[in-house]
Amino acid sequence: MIEAADGGTLFLDEIGDMPINLQAKLLRVLQDQKVRPLGALESHKIDLRIVTATHCDLETLIKEGQFREDLYYRLNVFPIELPPLRARQEDLPALLQHFLEEYAERYNKTLQGFSPAAFDMLVHYDYPGNIRELKNLVERAVLLSESGGSIQPAHLDKKLMATQAQLKDVIPTQAKLKEIIQIYEKQIIEQYLQTHHWN
Repeated sequence: MIEAADGGTLFLDEIGDMPINLQAKLLRVLQDQKVRPLGALESHKIDLRIVTATHCDLETLIKEGQFREDLYYRLNVFPIELPPLRARQEDLPALLQHFLEEYAERYNKTLQGFSPAAFDMLVHYDYPGNIRELKNLVERAVLLSESGGSIQPAHLDKKLMATQAQLKDVIPTQAKLKEIIQIYEKQIIEQYLQTHHWN
């Protein structure tokens, strides 16, 4: 895998889950900028950029002896912290629309969007699995929906149904997606202003 990325970029997802023995090998590659293919007698130079991602707190893993401190500092050149999806609810309408279009095209379906009830459930959910969970929920809904119709609450995962009972009925049942987004944006702005004492 590393050899195939020579001259390019290698993305390692969930680096915090990498076993210690592989961490040592990765560190050696990063330090020496050399790789020895399996069965080869000699190493050869490689030129690659490594990008990693994790949901884990690597500093905690270091303290617990589950992640190498030297590898952490080698990788932590330019960290970018992305807040969880639940902290970026204002992004949800655009993300939902994007993934709806992506999966509708992939599965060759013409959809009218989300019903107001389904949309409301999706924008009020916390997404503990972040973007992957959001994508999976939308893909499932597209697969279960009929072409020409819209995504309904019945097309969504059952855990979202529990959130429906907690929601206020603020969206008209015949609202179009644009109206739903405007209502939701208004709610977010009002929440922000209240949190910041209308400043």
